[in-house]
Amino acid sequence: MRALRGWLTAVVLSGAFALAVTLVLRPGMHAGGDRPVWSATAYPVMLTPERLPDLLAGLSLSSRLQSVKWESGSLFVDLAVSEPWTPDEVYADWVALMRRAFLQTTNVQHVYVRVTYAPGNARPALVAALDAERGESGRLARLREASPENYGVLVHELAHVQPGPLWWGR
Repeated sequence: MRALRGWLTAVVLSGAFALAVTLVLRPGMHAGGDRPVWSATAYPVMLTPERLPDLLAGLSLSSRLQSVKWESGSLFVDLAVSEPWTPDEVYADWVALMRRAFLQTTNVQHVYVRVTYAPGNARPALVAALDAERGESGRLARLREASPENYGVLVHELAHVQPGPLWWGR
């Protein structure tokens, strides 16, 4: 009888502990501020320096991500291409970055992207640069709905593109 009572006490305490943990760690509960305890982040979010890696995680780019900086509503990104690269790949990377920055955050107002190319150990040369701002909801809808064959036109409509010396002839 004594062993049965000890076993029942252990089961009841374990169940109570599991229930308490379940109630405390519900999806969507927040540990403090705007950081979730364990659930996936629902977009759009307010970008912070702490959330910058999460924002760019899983982003599929054909270029290599060199550096990223978040400052006062602006996202600065440096990308590096390698041979063979095409303008269509660069446009696709720009659209992916603009979508992530403008559609999945609430406070990114500008995106600046530099794309460079450095064969071997040579000094990097500018391929092209992009300066895009969030704009009104109509622009965001076009960004959301664009198909890959229209990326080049879309980028030139929504952003200022500064071609570098390596852009010409591609």
